[in-house]
Amino acid sequence: MRVVISSGHGKNIAGAVGIINEVTEARRVVSRVVTLLRQAGVIVTEFHDDVSRTVADNLNAIVNFHNSCPRDIDVSIHFNDVAGDANAQPTGIGTECLYKTQMTLAADMAGAISAASGLRNRGGLLHTGLAFLNRTTQPAILIEVCFVNAPTDVRLYQNNFEAICAAIAATLAGKTITATPTATELYRVRKAWDDVASQIGAFADYSNAIAKANDNPGYWVFNSAGQALYGVDVQIPARHWAQGDADYLASIGVTLSETRFDETATRGEVVALLAKYDRARHK
Repeated sequence: MRVVISSGHGKNIAGAVGIINEVTEARRVVSRVVTLLRQAGVIVTEFHDDVSRTVADNLNAIVNFHNSCPRDIDVSIHFNDVAGDANAQPTGIGTECLYKTQMTLAADMAGAISAASGLRNRGGLLHTGLAFLNRTTQPAILIEVCFVNAPTDVRLYQNNFEAICAAIAATLAGKTITATPTATELYRVRKAWDDVASQIGAFADYSNAIAKANDNPGYWVFNSAGQALYGVDVQIPARHWAQGDADYLASIGVTLSETRFDETATRGEVVALLAKYDRARHK
């Protein structure tokens, strides 16, 4: 078995951003999976795009790298996000694996990640519109590990990072790979992360931390990295439909001075934006 595995998006091409950052976490997962596969005797090649500055160049770089390597399977690691209030789904959203031809492998992969982590199993999902699945020339899957703006997903991912990576590696290798035990996460209940004196509890069980916060209005649940995972005022803002276009413009050097997307733009602002785009395009 020869595997080529890459992280989605790139150093200069933003992915989904919520409680965690897709680009950062995808790279963590890829690097750990590569280590586990090599320990299991699998020939594996790793790729991260640190160069591209446009979405098109990024996709080309990833696909071209995969196609340049001798391999039996192509794997892309991503994280997803959801529009609206992710806090409204207390059981989380889950993990999924996208495929065009590899239905069985995709279903097995999603099931393995779910079993290892407790993430909801969204299964293997047929997708015919993705460049990675369409243009790589060997069997391919694209893993969406979890949803970056869903607090329960992020908690399960962070608590079970090693087990998730081991599940991915084992599914690809077709053999058992044991996860290295990790330290137990403690969920701290405070008014603010920096307000240590306000802490009223630290819990290994996330549900107990939530219950404590619910009993004490004005308190929030934080993970060990200081990220707020739960609280009345912890709202993950919905991603505007135009944000992806704004991210793309930023990736090619066109910065927007105003991103209140639903407000009316003047003719002058439109002209200025077009001029910025043209200058960036001809750099």
